[in-house]
Amino acid sequence: MVYVLFVSNPLGDAWIAGLVTSVPFIFIVIYQGVWLPTSFVSPRRYQRVGLWYVGGLSIFLIINLIIMVTITPDSGFEFLSWGRWAMTIGAGIGLLIGVFEARSVKKAIEAERERVRAEEAENKNEMLKYLNATLRHEILNSTSIITGYADLALSEQDTNESISNKLSIIKSHTQEMEGVIEDVRLLLEASKNEADTQPIDLIELLTEEIETIQNTYSEVVIETSLPEHAVAEADQPLRRVFANLFHNAVEHNNAETPQISVAVEMEPNDIIIEISDNGPGIPDDRLDTVFDQNVRHDSNHGLGLALTQTIINSYDGSIKIAETDSDGTVFELRLTRATVPSPEQQPSIPQ
Repeated sequence: MVYVLFVSNPLGDAWIAGLVTSVPFIFIVIYQGVWLPTSFVSPRRYQRVGLWYVGGLSIFLIINLIIMVTITPDSGFEFLSWGRWAMTIGAGIGLLIGVFEARSVKKAIEAERERVRAEEAENKNEMLKYLNATLRHEILNSTSIITGYADLALSEQDTNESISNKLSIIKSHTQEMEGVIEDVRLLLEASKNEADTQPIDLIELLTEEIETIQNTYSEVVIETSLPEHAVAEADQPLRRVFANLFHNAVEHNNAETPQISVAVEMEPNDIIIEISDNGPGIPDDRLDTVFDQNVRHDSNHGLGLALTQTIINSYDGSIKIAETDSDGTVFELRLTRATVPSPEQQPSIPQ
């Protein structure tokens, strides 16, 4: 082969030049043939790629045949060599055009699908906002009326004990319904990850929620380890996070004397809040799903911890179960520390 190419080559440099310029296109054809079945190109586009392959080969060959007829090669060997070169170049170029066209079509289809999905998501989001606002307005108005009449009936002196108990149940379930609606609102807003954060003193907020839980459950023993100030980047719904964790620590506690411990630790860039209890712990089979949204038919309606995590995530914070066993559970929250110039400029808690 070397002898034919470089020693007795009847066409000289022209043959070598043709061979050298053909090699890349031969490689392209072979590579594309192996690569195509495993590529992004849909099998439905193979025929189109094949047409480009044949078309490129044919067009380039015809053009060169016209040139060859005009010039008239010296020999049939030169004629065949030239034709082989033209077909190789044309086939490689046609195949490349077919593949690039298939890629462009795929990108265009994906872009159109993405546009349609974005449009559908936007429409669904607008409908969800409308339904959320409408339902909240109508249901909250109704619950307010029910609660008002229940209070009015309970205040009447001639109401017997049986009716009073029933009215109390009506009022309790109505307030629970209002809590569910409020939790759904907070969950929807926090899910957008667009929290309008501001510096909030966690110590003031924690103290208020501790007082609330203590007033609600007088038997609970609460221990705290809190600095004077701990200012984090958060917003008003953070109050619901602490309320949920405190209520969970009591409502799922089977100890004779429920206990809650709250500790806050300051780091250079973060604030770590640990809330622990002396309850029975979380079963192993629930650890992976404890923050999931589960449909339940109790007072927690399956949103408590899911809402808690969603709110914390909206602040670019994190929450995890640091420890859980038969002696209790420890929740660890991490929030971004805010910079406040001086104690006199400490922010107040938004109402």
